[in-house]
Amino acid sequence: MDRVVIVEAVRTPTARYGSPRALTAHHLLDQTLGELLARAKLEAAAVDGLVTAGRGVPTALRRATLGQPRAGGRSLMHDAVEAVASGAHGLLVVAAVDAPSAALPPAAVRRAAATAAHGGLRRAELDAYVRRSRRRAEEVHEKGEFKPEIIPLSAPGPRAQTVLDADELAGADADGLLGTGEGHPGPRTDHSAHRARGAAAMALATESHALRLGLRPRARFTALARAQGDPECAATGVIEATRKVLSTGGPGTHRLDAHRPGTHRPGTPGLDAHRLDAHRLDAHRLDHYEIDETFACVPLLWQRAFAADSDRLNPRGGALALGHLGDAAALRSTVTMLGALAATGGRLGLLASGHGGATASAAVVELLPQPEPPLW
Repeated sequence: MDRVVIVEAVRTPTARYGSPRALTAHHLLDQTLGELLARAKLEAAAVDGLVTAGRGVPTALRRATLGQPRAGGRSLMHDAVEAVASGAHGLLVVAAVDAPSAALPPAAVRRAAATAAHGGLRRAELDAYVRRSRRRAEEVHEKGEFKPEIIPLSAPGPRAQTVLDADELAGADADGLLGTGEGHPGPRTDHSAHRARGAAAMALATESHALRLGLRPRARFTALARAQGDPECAATGVIEATRKVLSTGGPGTHRLDAHRPGTHRPGTPGLDAHRLDAHRLDAHRLDHYEIDETFACVPLLWQRAFAADSDRLNPRGGALALGHLGDAAALRSTVTMLGALAATGGRLGLLASGHGGATASAAVVELLPQPEPPLW
């Protein structure tokens, strides 16, 4: 099985629900994909597959010979990686835009509250975690460290005026923890992420296809797992998917680091370095944990399950600070994790996200060395 690499990945700023009003879901997706192709130095014709969660075919890819784009959902990134690993596509673009009309289901909110209570999490712990997530995101925002992963959004029209170039963070509510996460007043009893608008996109390829195109991928997937958790517990899916992806294998686990003979081109940095057996990893060997933050109880119970270092757990904040992007959530998290690994000199990251209900997926991602910029 050929390895799956991330050629490029970008996201928009996250915006509070209802802002910016001038941008539709189609505009968000179109601008995101246009910038993805530009940063990856890819022609639309090189893309042979598109998976989207949004509305319509973006203008940036309309001229490519794609056939009918396949629609995705919360698991679209996981599904896309599997599709590339299977050999169905050489270079696949996966993109998603939020669905702001879809609120967090009341049943999910109740389940998260019950999970926190059953797990013995006190309100003070949940409050502290929400504040920590927001504080971390604010610190990264103030240093300008989100900028490399974000594309500025422009209003449609001939003048293309920039309307948003930074995240609209949830920091204003950090001390009072007001709002239920859906924009309604009142005390925060569920410690859930607020609704946000935004989009994210990623170009995936097999390693051999990337070599043929002369691309320098940013990262590669080394393992992937999907799991079914307890329908009554919000955290078990993410925890079980993590156990699978870090263990010696099991149903639903895929090795994605197999080498195909004859595909290495001498002199291409990174693609053959640091060979890795992800199934022998434990959480302490990872540099970054990007764990679903739709509800504060999930990363807290995940951290307890793996005795994980809190400094490496969502070190740039998560959905509790940046907002919940629905189908675009896992893509946004991956983009942020790649940026954090590059900024801190890290190499290995773990992503674990829920798909809605009790299902979840996890992946181990390895950042690949990039060429040094010229000194002149």
